[in-house]
Amino acid sequence: MLNAPSFALLPIYYGEKLESIISLAEIMAGVGYMGGPVIGGVLADLGGYYLPFLFSGIANLMVLILCLKWIPANIGHETPLADILNSNNTNIDEPL
Repeated sequence: MLNAPSFALLPIYYGEKLESIISLAEIMAGVGYMGGPVIGGVLADLGGYYLPFLFSGIANLMVLILCLKWIPANIGHETPLADILNSNNTNIDEPL
């Protein structure tokens, strides 16, 4: 569900390593698509209907903490996206 916005932000944060980061994101999405139903089914068998949702909520909070630690916060006004736009001889301040 958040795949498109996350891929839109990747060039801003990781412009120089974009290919590696996109491949890592795709691998993690594939692992989640394959392993998620299996883990959810096992958790539902072990703890009933609510355990997969509880596990998912706790896992999402842990991922949020990791993202706050690892995603760079200092992109400032001169973002790599502006550099990409300007490298094509396109000035974003001029009207078309």
